[in-house]
Amino acid sequence: MAHGEVFYKSPEFFVALSFFVAIAMVAKPVCKVVGSMLRSRIDGIIKRIQDAMKLKDDAQSLLIEYERKLVSAEKEAKDILTKAEKQVEFVKNEALAKLEKDILHKEKEMEQRLKVYEEKSLSLIKNQTADIVMSKVKNLILSDVDLTKHKKLIDESISKI
Repeated sequence: MAHGEVFYKSPEFFVALSFFVAIAMVAKPVCKVVGSMLRSRIDGIIKRIQDAMKLKDDAQSLLIEYERKLVSAEKEAKDILTKAEKQVEFVKNEALAKLEKDILHKEKEMEQRLKVYEEKSLSLIKNQTADIVMSKVKNLILSDVDLTKHKKLIDESISKI
């Protein structure tokens, strides 16, 4: 470019101008394409973030629900254990009461048996004693024993009884 020349008459000016116009024409569609690509990428990222937040919320709600279920299950287990302990205690007390009743019944039964055996034994002893006395008296009568021997035999018989 010469010193005195007007800038718009120089060929360099038109080359530069056409360069900028070409860039502007190419830049507009390229910007649209790049912008749409960036927008779709941003939309995808936003959707993934929203999905992740939704999953996080779902996980937190599940965690809360399972914690509630765990507390409920623990309470239910304690209730079942308490109920089982009460039932065991009841059955134990019932069994002890029945055992005590059975023992008392058996004791009474044994006392009655002992009483019957005692009465039979006393009756047997009385019968045998009577038989022995009768036998001695018979022997005494059959044998000619004097009065002193007779008294002695009676005293011996009585002392044996």
